Amino acid sequence: MQTIYIDVYFLINFSLDVISLYFAVMLARAASSFLRLILVGGALAALSVVYLFLEGGIVLSVAFSVCVAGCVLFLSVKGASIKRRICVLASFFVVEMIFGG
Repeated sequence: MQTIYIDVYFLINFSLDVISLYFAVMLARAASSFLRLILVGGALAALSVVYLFLEGGIVLSVAFSVCVAGCVLFLSVKGASIKRRICVLASFFVVEMIFGG
């Protein structure tokens, strides 16, 4: 039986998401605040904890991926065009993959 500590799992996901969001916003040259990045990072980490406990197939995986993309697209930057938001989303996924998330 495998033991997973929820607080450690949340904290690792939270820190990785905030760092990835920060670098994604910097790469896309979008305007955002540090508080906004922390709140979106917390939402993404909470989504990963919920996903950990739900058992589902490909439909659930796609649904959570859409939720993550929606959070990054609409909550991470303020007053940006849709082109800039998509650039932030693409940068987020690239940075997330580089850092091992």
